[in-house]
Amino acid sequence: FRVMSAGPSLSRGLELLVCSGGIFVSFLLFGIFQERILSTPYGPDKERFHFTFFLLFFQFLASFLSSVWKCRGQKNEAPIYKFGVFSFTYFVAMLCSNYALQYVDYPTQVLGKSCKPISIMIVSTLMGRRFSLVKWTLVLVIVGGITMFFFKPDLHETKENSLIGIIFLITSLTCDGFTGPLQDSIFSTYKTSRYHMMTYSNIYAMAFSIFGMIVNGELVESV
Repeated sequence: FRVMSAGPSLSRGLELLVCSGGIFVSFLLFGIFQERILSTPYGPDKERFHFTFFLLFFQFLASFLSSVWKCRGQKNEAPIYKFGVFSFTYFVAMLCSNYALQYVDYPTQVLGKSCKPISIMIVSTLMGRRFSLVKWTLVLVIVGGITMFFFKPDLHETKENSLIGIIFLITSLTCDGFTGPLQDSIFSTYKTSRYHMMTYSNIYAMAFSIFGMIVNGELVESV
């Protein structure tokens, strides 16, 4: 997103700094609030928050509201149904990532999701895209560093990680790997904007969340 209110006098370097800082701060606050919501005991019975679909619905709603107003004046030639497939992988990735926190500690979840670039590159390669040796090397170095940090002895003192949590993380990463290439295929085939991409994908994701709340029995209880 461009810094719209700063005017044309804002240098490109400062604009990049502001936008990059906004991304880091937003992800930091998101992680803090997410961990507190999912790990804090509530009520006299010390129950944990388990309305995952309800939580995801509001995440998708916030993303939808941040993008829909930018669609004005933007042209979209992609059929609406084309957004459905990658929206499903996007939804499942978010769902599994949240469920994983019930079985693994937060550092494990964050480090696991940090391996997202390698899953995207693998799936993109399977779909016919080619990457240079330099890109593969950089990604492998990043993943290698994450792996070394992951096996640090004192990292997991507060919670034991279970196999099912790791499976949720792997599923989330696999879905992330498909989401990016599927989005790229739409961009390369149709004339559309990233704001339409965000808007329609979050509409689908909200619909999937509502369906999940109905099936899981969360719709009434969570409200």
